[in-house]
Amino acid sequence: MAKMNFNSTVAARTRAAIQILETPDLLNKYEELGGLRRDLEAIRDAGLEAEAANLSQSQAKSTGKGATIDVLAGFASLQKEYSSVMAILQVVYADLVRTGAPAGLVAKMEGIIRNEAQVTVSVYEEGGEKKRKVGKSKSQEALRAEISKDAGALLGLTGIHPALAERRVTTARLDALLASAGDLAGMLGSRTAAKGAAKTSTKLEKDAVSRQRDVWGASYRLLSSLGKRDDRVRSLLAQAAR
Repeated sequence: MAKMNFNSTVAARTRAAIQILETPDLLNKYEELGGLRRDLEAIRDAGLEAEAANLSQSQAKSTGKGATIDVLAGFASLQKEYSSVMAILQVVYADLVRTGAPAGLVAKMEGIIRNEAQVTVSVYEEGGEKKRKVGKSKSQEALRAEISKDAGALLGLTGIHPALAERRVTTARLDALLASAGDLAGMLGSRTAAKGAAKTSTKLEKDAVSRQRDVWGASYRLLSSLGKRDDRVRSLLAQAAR
């Protein structure tokens, strides 16, 4: 089964239809054979739509690749900073527990330290029985959301700010961590949108190519008859295989 994508054959059929439409004597000959202008217009329009969709698809894929590179770089930077902050938080937590900090404050710190990224459940079979495996989500969005939540919680936990600042985790640094997590959310959204645009363009391209193929197939005998009468059309048909 032929692939429904824009290619040299689709382009050649489009050119053939345009040439006949824009050459009065060729159009007259085609109509004398029983053909109609709208046959050629349908071939032309579908071909131009397919070409435009193909170009749009290429641009969307390019944007998607660029967005992916930005996401990877941004995510790596965000994770590195988050790991540094959490490492310091562990030390501050140990210090406060050792010095008898209020239980409420300690509990809040424990809640931040605990990994609460979205849980995922996978189902698998073992010995003919279905079993469930629970684990932490490793998706970028789940981890980004966890980092954003923790950064916000740390900013709100003012009781430990002096101890964090002593170890160079200032409120400004926490603000920057929260902002970076927010920026990454935008990057993830751009990547998703680009992938969606590419899929939409692919469908439009396939639909247009399919329409052109159908009209071309129905009109081919007339076009072939015209080609036998005119060398210009014969040359065009040679490039636009049936």
